[in-house]
This record gives sequence, structure tokens and C-alpha cells, in this order.
Amino acid sequence: ERVDAIAIVAPQHPEITAAIEKVRDSNKPVFGLLSPISVSNSAIGYVGLDNWKVGRMAAWMTDRWCTNSNKSSVAIFVGNHRFRGQDIKESGYRTFFREHNSALTFLEPVSTYESALVAHDQTIHLLKENDDIAAIYVAGGGITGVIEALEELKLETKPFVIGHELTEVTRKGLMNGQLDICITTPLEQLSKTAIETMIHTLKNPDDLSTANVRLPFEIYTSENI
Repeated sequence: ERVDAIAIVAPQHPEITAAIEKVRDSNKPVFGLLSPISVSNSAIGYVGLDNWKVGRMAAWMTDRWCTNSNKSSVAIFVGNHRFRGQDIKESGYRTFFREHNSALTFLEPVSTYESALVAHDQTIHLLKENDDIAAIYVAGGGITGVIEALEELKLETKPFVIGHELTEVTRKGLMNGQLDICITTPLEQLSKTAIETMIHTLKNPDDLSTANVRLPFEIYTSENI
């Protein structure tokens, strides 16, 4: 009631989609931010990464690494499957390997519930119970816990690890070798684009061509942080 447009980071949930439809009924534009939201009866925009491409890029990197690995199992961590962005990343990741007939074996996705502590404990358990882990892809929340677990374990042969978003912890993880690749959202560009897109939509309500914006993602390793 107090704003002209709204951009939200939210999971896919019936109560949220019902609220979005109510807002859209008042002719106010709504945008999913970072994670797209599907609403059946209303048009809703999106500003963020192309999560399908992000997942496939992570898979491409994993595939190149595992070619030279004597291990064949891959673990995927997802914070919350209701965040469609994470679900799409996981789907893109798996689809790449289905297309390329990889011999890798994929373990069931591990839910971290966006908790570093849960991710930490799950990583410890996973690597102690399975000595064939070639790679870990953290598609959602929990990369901090994975890094902490790998630092504690001090494995002779560490799995190839891909996570998201460059923070103080992931930067340190890249420097120290617990994290190999960090795929990141350009936050300044995201913020600017979200505001510009909302303003444009308010001024041009019939122009839906700019309502969905996919931003380029950034890739960091220990050599370019």
C-alpha cells in the first residue's frame, strides 16, 4: 500500500504467490530478485542471473576437473528447494551431464536449509562416509559451512568445490584452497538494474520487453580475487 513497485527475494510458496497476485490486482509491478517466482494469474518480472546457465557453467567446470580425477561421485548442496533459482541451478547442472553422457555418479541433493552449521555437519558426514567424492557443488546457502568443514578435515585429496557469492569467507576459502570456483552476482549492477527496471515499468506499463533482466555472472578463483 505504501509503494509503487516491489522487488522481493522470496521462495516459491502459495501464500507468497497469493500476496503477489493481490498486489498485481492493484496494478503495481512485482519483480523476483535473484530467484524467479512463478505466479499463474499475474505477470511478474525478474532481475538476476540466468540460473540455468549458472548451473551449466558449474557443471562444465566440474566435468573438466573430474576428467583427471580418480573419483567419480558428485555431491550437490541446495539451501532450500523452494527458492527456484537454486532449483534451476541444480537442474542445469544435472542436465549438462545427462547431455554429455558423463560417467559421474550423482548423490541425492543435500538440503542445508540455508544454514552454515547444517552444511558444515553434512560435509563432515559426507566425506567421512564416502571416499569417492570428486566434487561438491553448493547451489544454495551453506558454502560457509562447507569451507569450515574442509578446513577442519585437512584432507590429503580435497574434492573440487564450487560455490556462490564472493564474501569475506569465500574469498578466504579461495585463497586457502578450500573453495576452487566462486560464481558471483554483480551486486552493484543488480541493485542499479532492479531500480531502473522498476522505474521503466512504472513509466511504460505496456512494455514487457524489459521486465525480465538476466545479468552476467562473475567467476572468481584464487588467481583473480
